[in-house]
Formats: sequence, C-alpha cells, structure tokens
Amino acid sequence: INAEYGEADTASMAGQMAKKVWNEQGYPGLPASLRKESASDNSSACVSAPEIRSYRAPSSSSPQVFADRYATAITRRDVDAFAALWLGEEAVLHDPVGGGDARIYHGVEEILTKFHKIWEVRHPVMVCTAAFGCGGSDIAAHFVMSMTSKSGGRVTYPVFAVLQMENNQIKLAKTYWDRGSLSSQLS
Repeated sequence: INAEYGEADTASMAGQMAKKVWNEQGYPGLPASLRKESASDNSSACVSAPEIRSYRAPSSSSPQVFADRYATAITRRDVDAFAALWLGEEAVLHDPVGGGDARIYHGVEEILTKFHKIWEVRHPVMVCTAAFGCGGSDIAAHFVMSMTSKSGGRVTYPVFAVLQMENNQIKLAKTYWDRGSLSSQLS
C-alpha cells in the first residue's frame, strides 16, 4: 500500500467512486445498497438497505474474485500480486483496443513497465463493478477507475476488459476505454 493512501482510505475512496459513477451514469445491475433514494425521499445522503437474499460467496476461482484481485493489485500498487495474475512472457495486453491509438504490450515485464508509470504519476484506484465468465475460462469485467490529473484532481471513468485465461492467469487482456476523452480530462 502506498504512503499517500492507507488501506482504509483506498477502500473508502473506491466505494465512494463506484457509488458516484453508478448514480451519475445509471449503470445497470446497481446493488440496492448503492442506488439513489427515490425522488419522494428528500434524504439524498442515505442509500437504501441491501435486500437480504440467500447469498453464496463466490468461489476463489470465480470471475468476480479474479477481477477483484486484479483491481486490488492495481489500487494497492502490489507489483508481485499483479505480476502473478499474468501468464509470464506469453501475456499480451491491448490497452485500449481501437480508437487508432491502441497500444500492445508483450510479456509481463512490458506490462509491469506500463503500470509502474501509471502508479508513479496517476495513483489509480480501481473497483470491479461486475465480472462474469464467458467463452470457457475467459472473463469479461467492468471496472471503474480513478486517476490523479495534472491539476491534482481525480478523474473517474469506466473500463471494460475481456481477459483470456490460461491456467488461472491472464494470457490476453483487451481493455476498452475512451483514450481521447480521458487524456483531455487528465491534462
């Protein structure tokens, strides 16, 4: 954990960030505990209580658990945990896909070099809002990411990722986000 943000501060910031994005942008599947109160309720500071349903904790190999580990490693700047998620030199990251300015990183060392730059300058906080299995062992996930802009403020934006898995590690990751919009906000 970095010196600037303690573990509790990071968790609180991540929760507040997810609530803000969900409420402002209306992401589907928003848990009841994070929804804005109805228009008839004047208490905008409160959130509704979560519905109690039979809940089964995800298995340690579930898509949600893996995506949460990915987001946590990025937020905590945990190089060892982040490197362990990738399939060594076979790993490939497309970040972002499309938009004419896609960047492709080959091998865990190139991927770590990219993230070291982000960790040093942008102090990212990432939260996984949803993840599910697709195409066998592959994972599709939605994240909310917050980074520090040049002015010192925080910029929050959505990231979608499709992770092709092999032996419970990422072999190929394709991330989708709006580079042009984010770049102008971070400047």
